[in-house]
Amino acid sequence: MNKKTIAIYALAGLIIFSIAIGAVTLFSSQALKTNSTTSSQTPPASTVTSPTMATDGSDMAHTTPGMYMTYDQSSYDAHANQRRVLFFHAPWCPQCVALDKDIAASDLPDDVAIFKVDYDSNQELRKKYGVTLQTTFVLVDTNGEQVKKYTAYATPNYASVKTNLLD
Repeated sequence: MNKKTIAIYALAGLIIFSIAIGAVTLFSSQALKTNSTTSSQTPPASTVTSPTMATDGSDMAHTTPGMYMTYDQSSYDAHANQRRVLFFHAPWCPQCVALDKDIAASDLPDDVAIFKVDYDSNQELRKKYGVTLQTTFVLVDTNGEQVKKYTAYATPNYASVKTNLLD
């Protein structure tokens, strides 16, 4: 190879490397911005309004409704009387966003609590349950041990989660 060809390859490599670094920086800053926006706009689990609660706070039904909320240990512990499902979610994942909207709009079974776990910041939970892909749902028992796992990447909707994990 002559010097001109080597220089062209080096320049092309530098351009590709710069684009990759720019993309990683952009996605990282958007993820951080989304996480801080999401966490500041999401009410604490204790203030989440259930589907069977009237806007004036009076009960419309006497059953404990299914719940969908952001994961934190105290909320998780408080729902030990329900089937607990961990949803490993990433705000940059289009399938996760679709699942999030579909779950929030769905009527969950009364005995189910789904916890939206941030995929990027909860490595310990990911490791504990062997989660390697966002859109993974883990059904756990009362001791926090995995009962069943389902990844909804190919079919990002609540119906597929219900069929493959809860039924």
